[in-house]
Amino acid sequence: MHNGNLLLLLIVAGCALALNLAFTPLLVALSHKYGWYDEINHRKIHTGQIPRIGGVGIFLSFLIVSLVLVLAPGLLPPRVLLVHFLRYAPFVLAFAIVHLLGLIDDFTDLRPRIKILFQGAAALIVTLAGHGFSSLYVPFVGTVVNLGPFSYVVTFLWLIGMCNAVNLIDGLDGLAGGTAAIAAIFLGMTFWVQHNYTTALFSLALAGGLAGFLVFNMPPARLFMGDSGALFVGFALASLPLLEPSRIAPGMPILISVTVLLVPILDTIAAILRRLRRRRPIGQPDREHIHHKLLDLGMTNAGILAVIYAIGAILGVSALLWILHPVDGMFRWVLIAWIVAIGFFLVLDQLNRRRVRAKRQ
Repeated sequence: MHNGNLLLLLIVAGCALALNLAFTPLLVALSHKYGWYDEINHRKIHTGQIPRIGGVGIFLSFLIVSLVLVLAPGLLPPRVLLVHFLRYAPFVLAFAIVHLLGLIDDFTDLRPRIKILFQGAAALIVTLAGHGFSSLYVPFVGTVVNLGPFSYVVTFLWLIGMCNAVNLIDGLDGLAGGTAAIAAIFLGMTFWVQHNYTTALFSLALAGGLAGFLVFNMPPARLFMGDSGALFVGFALASLPLLEPSRIAPGMPILISVTVLLVPILDTIAAILRRLRRRRPIGQPDREHIHHKLLDLGMTNAGILAVIYAIGAILGVSALLWILHPVDGMFRWVLIAWIVAIGFFLVLDQLNRRRVRAKRQ
């Protein structure tokens, strides 16, 4: 990566970081003044009065930097600039919907069906505007499967799924924010090397906003992102591969995105299967997510972050290697990273089952 290009990425991330570092103390002060604290219940790990509106700073810092990036080509003719802006308008609207939905939920505890309804509306805005995964590359076979009309279904489910996936792992100081920041950084790098420069800059803007939040969220946390942050960050991460037409082999973007975001995806799949097996509503919360299991096995907050961050970095590096050398032979690194992540979840589940059985005896 050219030094000038790297500098531009760092400037964008730095601007978002600086903005959120400016916003967050104001949000913390408002929270203490009006008592906007995260509730404490049997599923929550924290104690004490912790403000819950950190997502507002993440959203605003990302939005401001992104709008500057979109409107930056000021030398373009007005008509071309309008087309350029309208391309991203559906995403801006969808981001605002999920962020406001999460913010309302932070204060009123909305019903799951209401949240899914508005998440679906945001996903429809993006998909009906023509943004989506149109094909799927099948490694080793060398075949590209055209999704046809199923493109809308796959994209719709992807957006809603990731919107909730980040929310599900937001249960430990530094976990959701750090995991999302690592994913945003590696997504940005993969977009840059494939010459999707605007999307790369958006990715680093998100990473910068998250970094500013993490200054206040690393253990012991002084601020939580709340649903306003978790829902927005998940939806934004899912939307990044859809912002521009991919310049790599057709069908690869969805595999790259799934790889980089595999940790929250696996945790969500495990939660769905667990609740279906126990015949409980899928939207019913529990205390058996990845961080809960690691805590119950005696790991510290710092240890859990180190393990999960490392898995996220391994997945990100494997995706980047595949993009740099897009041949099936390099996909083996992605496959190995998948095996590491899936194996970790399976081993953790077995250890947790043994712990529960031993506790009952």
